[in-house]
Amino acid sequence: PRTLNWTGSAALVGLMAGFLYIDDSNPYPTYFALIPVLTTMTLIAIAECNPHTFATRVLSVRPLVAIGLVSYSWYLWHWPLIVSARTYNFGDLTPTLAALAGTVSFCLAVATYLAIERPLKAWRRKADLDKTWRPVVAGLGLCTVVALVGVGISIPMTISLRASLPAWVQSLTPRFDFEEACRINTTASARPCLDVAKERPIGLLIGDSHAMAIHAVVERRAALNGYQLSTLMASACVGLFGVNQFDGTGRQIKAGCKSGLNNGRAILKDGLKPEFAILTNRWLRYASGTPSQKYKLASINSDRPAADQREAFIDALQNTIAELRAAGVERILIIAQPPEIDTMPPSCILRAEKFGFNREQKCSESRVKNINWRREAMRRLRSVAAENPDVRLIDPLDIFCGPSLCLPYGTDGDVFYRDNHHIMSSGADKIQAHFSKDFNWLMPPRGSNP
Repeated sequence: PRTLNWTGSAALVGLMAGFLYIDDSNPYPTYFALIPVLTTMTLIAIAECNPHTFATRVLSVRPLVAIGLVSYSWYLWHWPLIVSARTYNFGDLTPTLAALAGTVSFCLAVATYLAIERPLKAWRRKADLDKTWRPVVAGLGLCTVVALVGVGISIPMTISLRASLPAWVQSLTPRFDFEEACRINTTASARPCLDVAKERPIGLLIGDSHAMAIHAVVERRAALNGYQLSTLMASACVGLFGVNQFDGTGRQIKAGCKSGLNNGRAILKDGLKPEFAILTNRWLRYASGTPSQKYKLASINSDRPAADQREAFIDALQNTIAELRAAGVERILIIAQPPEIDTMPPSCILRAEKFGFNREQKCSESRVKNINWRREAMRRLRSVAAENPDVRLIDPLDIFCGPSLCLPYGTDGDVFYRDNHHIMSSGADKIQAHFSKDFNWLMPPRGSNP
């Protein structure tokens, strides 16, 4: 009994610790989820063995038992209400809204228990139920009917809704139309891209999903100026050479990141010889200099994140520039990250228009916040650009931000963001138009000098 008592008490403390310390800052899925699962299993097992332990008596008080009776209904009700509350408030679930949604869902759970669950349980105890296969088949048939009715209702509603949406909504899903012969993270040699380019000089776009977001606009500009664009891009893979990438727990991630970059480096040595290169990433993920920095970097031979992340990032960027230069690259353009927006701009804009809210008030982000978020990353990028005369750095902050607010849309109705940090082609168009001189320096129209 004493062992069960201490084990139950420890499990109860562990369960409470899970409630207090596991939040949305923890990665998911994660081993942290084992804490509430294992402690709950332990408490149930101990209650079965000895219902008189301290932990079992604590969990058997009438208020907790009453909550337990409606807990599953509460769980089912709370989710749609929490989602609706967050949606109503443009993605921001305030403590007041969370408490209100939790209270209303608890009241609905109690009503469901009293009106549905308890009567059904009482009826089941009294009724002489058919214990053959017939109830199972009937239940499956009823579920199938409900599902078909739901699909039948949802399809015309979806078609009608889609037809009523603004034209820019159709551009939210990115269409990545890459020239496969010039995707140097996957090709076996430089020859296929050289064959596609024919006599045209080649350019190179390097980066993570932020490079993928601007690819179509860059490719169009390159073709217009007489170049063939090659790419070295992968989502959530930093576009820098000679680095290992780790997540927030220090675990090395995405072996494909390293293999893709190494393949691209080999293609560069194989004679691709790009004339220019563009480097762009979600730099805050790799260079924010804060404890919440998403990814940590280290040299290619290291199995743990570097102690000095600033030095690791700058060394990686300098090494990337040196390798590109050695491969024949003459001009390099680094594109800083566009400002981030705390809400999801497309859904925020649609809700604001539908319900008559102020878009600027609900769907914007503070310029000062973005400056603070980007300060260390911009400091590192500027320090590297300043040391290399063949490198230019452009910062799109002023394109999307006024004196106080950063807006994900334009005055002409264009929407520039497809989520809180990826820009759409309309946003990339604004960047290349604003920095047209820098793009012409990078890829001068054929026949002119850089």
